[in-house]
Amino acid sequence: MKFSIIIPAHNEEDTIRQVVEELIEAFKRVDIFYEVIVIQDNSTDGTRVIMEELTAQYPEVRAVHRASEPGFGKALRAGIEASTGDAICFVMGDHSDDSEDVVAMARKIHEGYDVVYGSRFIPGGSHKDYPHLKLIVNRLANWGIKWLFGVKSNDITNAFKAYSMRAIRAIEPVESDYFNITVELPIKAHLLGFSMVQIPVRWYGRESGVSKLSIARMSRQYLQTVLHLFIHRRSFAKSSMENVSGGAASRTRDWGPHWVVQRQTLFGKFLLLFRKHYWVRNFVKFAMKHTEPGRILEAGCGSALASIMLHKKRGDSIAALDISPDAIALAKRQAELASAPITVHQESILQMPFEDKKFDLCWNAGTLEHFEDPVSVVKEMKRVARVTIAIVPDDGWAWKALLETVRLLGPRIESYFNEEGYYKLYRTKELREVFEKVGFGRVVVEEFKNLGVFGWIAAAGFNR
Repeated sequence: MKFSIIIPAHNEEDTIRQVVEELIEAFKRVDIFYEVIVIQDNSTDGTRVIMEELTAQYPEVRAVHRASEPGFGKALRAGIEASTGDAICFVMGDHSDDSEDVVAMARKIHEGYDVVYGSRFIPGGSHKDYPHLKLIVNRLANWGIKWLFGVKSNDITNAFKAYSMRAIRAIEPVESDYFNITVELPIKAHLLGFSMVQIPVRWYGRESGVSKLSIARMSRQYLQTVLHLFIHRRSFAKSSMENVSGGAASRTRDWGPHWVVQRQTLFGKFLLLFRKHYWVRNFVKFAMKHTEPGRILEAGCGSALASIMLHKKRGDSIAALDISPDAIALAKRQAELASAPITVHQESILQMPFEDKKFDLCWNAGTLEHFEDPVSVVKEMKRVARVTIAIVPDDGWAWKALLETVRLLGPRIESYFNEEGYYKLYRTKELREVFEKVGFGRVVVEEFKNLGVFGWIAAAGFNR
């Protein structure tokens, strides 16, 4: 992974050298491939000269000199365009951010998160010499954004964040020209369902130079951006994901909170226990009926309980794949509790890192319904295995009643079920058609119920 550090700099001759050299020293101590891109934005002091010296001295440092109309958002957009990394991080040129925190963000991106929030207001975070009026405005703005969008951060407006390039490409086009870009990017990433994590960071008040941030102008720009995104939030998320993936990707919210509550709350642990001892048994019975023991991949694994149970019953070699790092952590924990050897892969189900027919069975349950283009998912599952199984909820009254109930009960209960965003209930004919479009030699479809009312439809496709 290559990590691109983007530093906007307008008249920062007093600090820019220190910022760049501290970053270089911090990254020398870790095994992370990186580049530093300084956007010299219409400076009238010695910033340009200092950057020419730094680029000559350090091969990992590049400068982009902007001469057109200045603006913080414009500078960051120029940095994104100049970046050659797999992820980017925005660092201020006034020495307000700590270089060690940048390294911590790079590590979180390497773990698989798409967005890393830097928060000054959680345990371990700090802020020094923060102007009182700006602090009050900051806290009110962040509270309002959390309330409107449900973002899982208490420092959303902090520019100090890192993003995977796949998240940035989904967000584009970036529209903000000024400091409002600091809310546009994270809100759009949240609406698109990218995985996020918050880490504590340290912030230091400016010791030299002049702040470029006007509270009055900033507040107006922030408000306009937030209201625009709130009004158009549903149409934005739908059109953006269709542009990125042709409708194949899941448009659910961030899966992290869903898997975290399964591990950390009493009700979540109860649901996990219930799933383990009753719910997945029917899934395992179907797999045992139609397949022989062998190499098993659960793609879109979640807790991987079904594959773990399959291993316990007949000794299959199991692997688990999920795009959510929290799901992977939960799967590893469940495998440890069951003393079941497992290999885990944090990857997209749409592009799995395996050669053709590596597995005897690729399967999942409660996954396919979250994708608008299930054919793309099943096609990739078929590529990596001799047999493919997908199990989905049926289009019956019990599931419809459950979905409406959790929506009425609000986001807190929704987080246990994660039934927000795209979610499809299937009929037998629809699931069969998905498998037939992929081109299996033989397709078997069966129905069964849990608790006597919650219907499931299971399909098994056998390669020619």
